[in-house]
Amino acid sequence: AARANARVMVNALLTGASMLPGIFNVSWAILAILDEADSMNAKAQDIVAAGQRVCDTAEFLTILNENAADFKSDNARVLVERYMNTLESMLKRFQDGVTSYKGKGWLSRKWHNLAHTALLQKLDRDIIEVLEKLRQAYHLAMDRHVTELLSKKTYNLEAAMQQQIQLLVSKQHVTPEAAAEQLANDENVLTVVASRAGVAESDVSAERLRIREDKLKLLKAHELTLDSIEKEPFARGGQAQVHKGTFTDKVVAVKLVPLRSLSDQEIERLKSSLATEVAICTKLSRSPFIVQVYGVVNVDRNFFGMVMEYMHRGSLRTRLDDIGNYPTISEKQRLWWCRQIAAGIQFLYTNGVSHRDLKTSNVLLASRDSCKISDFGLARSEEFRTHTTQLTMRSGGVPAGTYGFMAPELLQNNEFTEKSDVYSYAMVCFEIVTRERPWRGLSLPQIMKYVADEGKRPELPLHVSAILISLIEICWKQDPNDRPTFASINQNFFPRSLSSGSSSFGSISDVDTPSFDNDSTSSMTRRSTT
Repeated sequence: AARANARVMVNALLTGASMLPGIFNVSWAILAILDEADSMNAKAQDIVAAGQRVCDTAEFLTILNENAADFKSDNARVLVERYMNTLESMLKRFQDGVTSYKGKGWLSRKWHNLAHTALLQKLDRDIIEVLEKLRQAYHLAMDRHVTELLSKKTYNLEAAMQQQIQLLVSKQHVTPEAAAEQLANDENVLTVVASRAGVAESDVSAERLRIREDKLKLLKAHELTLDSIEKEPFARGGQAQVHKGTFTDKVVAVKLVPLRSLSDQEIERLKSSLATEVAICTKLSRSPFIVQVYGVVNVDRNFFGMVMEYMHRGSLRTRLDDIGNYPTISEKQRLWWCRQIAAGIQFLYTNGVSHRDLKTSNVLLASRDSCKISDFGLARSEEFRTHTTQLTMRSGGVPAGTYGFMAPELLQNNEFTEKSDVYSYAMVCFEIVTRERPWRGLSLPQIMKYVADEGKRPELPLHVSAILISLIEICWKQDPNDRPTFASINQNFFPRSLSSGSSSFGSISDVDTPSFDNDSTSSMTRRSTT
């Protein structure tokens, strides 16, 4: 009804003796937008809001036209003409914004258009600003009705998308463009923003299908053909089993995640959710502290396989448990491991990848006892996290490799940021200095009580150096805002550069305990569970 009334008003402006300069072109621009809005009314709430904006604009111009006869000043008339030309230009851009809501793949394109600004929302405000200048030029009173006509409209889809972009930029420290690229291919985010904005189900379904097809193509592009794979795994856990294989005559590790419990549809959804993460992981080979991921493999319908660099020395957790062959571990070696892990995790975050499952069993030893981080990136997939958690629970274990590594905010509210990985890093450092697993033997309710409710931490032994005490204590602080980033850890605790081929500890043997202006890291209090 509002758009029909607007058409009547615009036609009256076109056919009547209007005193408003430039009203002819502006009126045709309004009619063009009304046509677009009528044809796409069910697309999304944003189209309804856009239609209301031009309806209000048409009514406002009608009011101005009724007062135009009293407009005598030639100089003011020139000014008004300039404002009307600006309004015409903005309305044409506004029409382009409305048109962007149609055509195949429009939802995906919308993410990229919004990397910097909300198009319709920004133009809505710009149009109001020009209309306000026209109001002032005509000395039109700002009564309640005019105030309503000049009120900002809400574009729910743009607002929801921009909120998601800003959240991802804040969490992963990536550019808005990179965030938009990632979000455009996330089915879960699609569901969230579409529900908030009333996007037509047909458009949501088409976009969901596009995402899945693109991701399966991406996964296919990273599929490898192995030369061979050993039948028996050399490592097995609740979430996966790892086999030795060969690829282009190179020994590789093939990690197989069981899929037997899933339907064909669930398998397709899981693989689709992992495609982007796999593509990212295969590119993260520039750091000497990251286990290289070569690609994926389909050895069996019942498994999802990842082909990775083979680390013949096993995990850091295995080394810490091997008291017989390694009864002591030097302070220099501990520092070296802590430093390499921090450098590796910083590299991941620099590339927009979080870990989410950091522990010494996911840190593997390379030649000369340097270490590399594995099992990163995939935990960002909600489907993968859910599936592996169920596998672990069925095998009698606990999800995410024990709750003892989880930050208080993750245990309590399921809130994850880089600072949650920093907390896990503190627990990894605790493992390195004590050779013990944090909170071993305690149940989830007990860990939640100690860690989340009471802010307790495991006991640190007396022999730990000042630098490691300071490092651990600042990284496991209760408030995530009080924890450093990995960039800050490397800058303040390990300021000297790491050489990719170095195995000497001399570069860190004389590192002093760093000072933080806002952190009380001088306290050497030993925390216990009681």
